[in-house]
Amino acid sequence: MENILILWALPEEKEDFEKYHIIIDICKKYWKNILSPINTKNFNWDNFERFERAIKAAKNSDLIIAEMSLVSTGQWFEI
Repeated sequence: MENILILWALPEEKEDFEKYHIIIDICKKYWKNILSPINTKNFNWDNFERFERAIKAAKNSDLIIAEMSLVSTGQWFEI
């Protein structure tokens, strides 16, 4: 397996960002490519581009982790 997609609502608190970075760091030990909302949070894409990227990432992933402790931002429908 090479590709993992980690989905979660982008956190607002620093502690929550730290939790997600821990998850990503652990995954880096086992997977070559890791995608997450943090990768693209500052991109200025329109809704179509975001949707296309999300669908492509889900289709090309060998494993998807959906962390759901925060309010959803609508990314779950790709799964």
